[in-house]
Amino acid sequence: MKQDFYKIPFLFFFFLCVRLPAQEFTYQTFNASDGLPTSEIISLYKDSRGFLWVGTTLGVSRYDGYSFENFQTASGGHVIGNVICIKEDNRKKLWIGSHAGLFFLENNQIHKANLSESNLQGINDILPEEDGSIWLATENGPAYIKAAVLNNCKTQPIDLKKYILPDWLSQNDNQDVRRATYITKAP
Repeated sequence: MKQDFYKIPFLFFFFLCVRLPAQEFTYQTFNASDGLPTSEIISLYKDSRGFLWVGTTLGVSRYDGYSFENFQTASGGHVIGNVICIKEDNRKKLWIGSHAGLFFLENNQIHKANLSESNLQGINDILPEEDGSIWLATENGPAYIKAAVLNNCKTQPIDLKKYILPDWLSQNDNQDVRRATYITKAP
């Protein structure tokens, strides 16, 4: 034991002598005066093409490094509203979750994927699967929607209530308990 004691001061001295290079970070702030519809930013996402997507309380904005393109309504006049999450699937389809429901980007236009219904339809998180299916954390609980259903959602809007996990609904009568705010995959 006494033989190894001399190594401790040497290691301490070695760590003190090693100098790591300082990391430098740069940042730029954006707000409504830079082209955003509002300065209230809720979510950010960088897609596979390098665009920065900014979820705000008034919709979603795409930043190309120079300017913002704002989307406050989807096709059909559907208000996008509070954008909580933005994710891209493996087919490079952008999904947008807001208090107004599930939206997607196709041909540079935002479309609403779900029916406009009166009950709570907010999307709090999105987890795309490899096969094109998605998991959703919604105000009514977790939902799973298969790729085949999602592929037709532009012409046949999705009734989100049908895709909430049935066991979740049967065990949680209270709306505050039913809400799912985050969804991820276990190892």
